[in-house]
Amino acid sequence: MRHGIIAANSIREENGLLFLIATDSQNSRGFNVTYIGTLDDVKIQVSHNLEPKGPATLVTITINAEEKVNGIKSIQKPDGQIVDMDSTTYEVTANGDYVFKIISNIDREAEYVVKVSNIDVSVPVVVYRLTPSGNTSGDVTIHINANHPQGIESIELPDGRMVTGKNTASYKVDKNNTDPGYRFVITDISGKKEELYVPVTNIID
Repeated sequence: MRHGIIAANSIREENGLLFLIATDSQNSRGFNVTYIGTLDDVKIQVSHNLEPKGPATLVTITINAEEKVNGIKSIQKPDGQIVDMDSTTYEVTANGDYVFKIISNIDREAEYVVKVSNIDVSVPVVVYRLTPSGNTSGDVTIHINANHPQGIESIELPDGRMVTGKNTASYKVDKNNTDPGYRFVITDISGKKEELYVPVTNIID
């Protein structure tokens, strides 16, 4: 004898599962589980990466977005540019909060904010001294001392030689030079450069 269904209930879960529960006239129950791929309550998931992570003058933000059921249609960058992909990159040269808008294939939107704080805008502080500092008929040595909160990468001497891994350098000269002076280039860890021209006027022929 066949028994007709007298009650049916459905329970929808956020993960896209539809549970169908049926009860017949003999109080027997059966159920079926169906995956519904168009549920609009599936969350957009976003992650990001910053490169480099240390002090820098330019940082690249990489965005990866995922919506497991419907997929990602596009990502809008902070400057308004839209890319029809589920990942993108964006370069910044200033600290701050950068807002990305992610749009799924069913036009659901999510905003994702990336905070950048490792852009280093300070420049190296450089001082010099001459020995001897008074008039001399011999050579003069220029002593360079450079400092930066993140450290000094290198000091380029006037003849092109590089002093690396140190914040001090010395350079011996045998001629005066005031136009514009002996040129030193100091580079900090994040790649910023500071030029210093040292005038020498105390060598007497």
